[in-house]
Amino acid sequence: MSTNIRIKTAVLILPVIFTAQACDLLGSGSSGSGSQGVFYSVDGADSWQIGLSKEENLDMNRLMISRLFIEGSKPQNIVAASSNTGLAVSDSHGEKWQLLLPGFLAHDAFINPFNDQEIFVAGARDRLAVIYKSADRGASWLQVYNEPLGKAVVTTLAFDRSSPKTMFAGLSSGTVLKSSDSGDTWNSLADFDDRIVDMVVAQSLIYALGQQSGLQRSTDGGMSWTKVAFSESVTAFNDLYMDPSVLGTLYVATSLGLYRTEDMGVTWNKLPIPATPEVRDVTSVAVNPGKKNQIFAAIRSTIYRSDDNGANWRTIQLPSNRTIASIVIDPFEPNRIYAGLK
Repeated sequence: MSTNIRIKTAVLILPVIFTAQACDLLGSGSSGSGSQGVFYSVDGADSWQIGLSKEENLDMNRLMISRLFIEGSKPQNIVAASSNTGLAVSDSHGEKWQLLLPGFLAHDAFINPFNDQEIFVAGARDRLAVIYKSADRGASWLQVYNEPLGKAVVTTLAFDRSSPKTMFAGLSSGTVLKSSDSGDTWNSLADFDDRIVDMVVAQSLIYALGQQSGLQRSTDGGMSWTKVAFSESVTAFNDLYMDPSVLGTLYVATSLGLYRTEDMGVTWNKLPIPATPEVRDVTSVAVNPGKKNQIFAAIRSTIYRSDDNGANWRTIQLPSNRTIASIVIDPFEPNRIYAGLK
């Protein structure tokens, strides 16, 4: 069996053209100028290069990236959900890219860590929320969820590393979904009436991050939820990171900066990122799995890196003025960093 992502033309092609109104509704608007797409660094974020396209019909400079995902067992394979193009993939550590599923607004995607033949991608088609599943590594696709009741998008996907068949999804409408059969069917768990921007799962512990309402926590697999109190009056919540091996520690990227809790949200500390008071909207956060004291955060097109668990920071400007929406780190090569820009 090949260890690379099988790059084929998908059987299901979705030629959809979205209007500017739809892009605004679904939160896929860009900001800034310069190249979008996926940038990668092989020296711990000190310098960056942009990923290039393998094919003429893909302009990586124009891809608005919502989320990046690295295949953990084969980290040369990366999938990129693009909110203006679809699903792009690389089997060369981000150097070259190709479209795997074009023609819709993609907001999140992952390769199933329990079954590497399965790829999931979520977003919107015809302004309705959808989730697609491939059981043959991208050769064909099946729509396994759609939301027919109104304009919406599936904004985030999450999986339970302790339960191979259990998956979750969050919608722009505030609905949280759960699948107990490897993504074949989905049922509503909760509705928070606020855009879900991210979710993380570790066994029966689930966190769902609302764009305005903040963090909700479930300790029983989603049956009941509790709002996590926050220490400041944050107006926008952008990203969430949790190390599955350290269940009490979370990072939340917000409009007022980067916050961390080490006791499941009972208390919060604001990390001293050297941003200006006028520009402190952290859009993405990640912790290096190979260097647990190394934290990466993004404000607009600037990467902030701490090598001492958040006490001190250095700044690296990417060669673009676009907004960084996603940061991921190679689990085997800790100096290999990826940033998705929109």
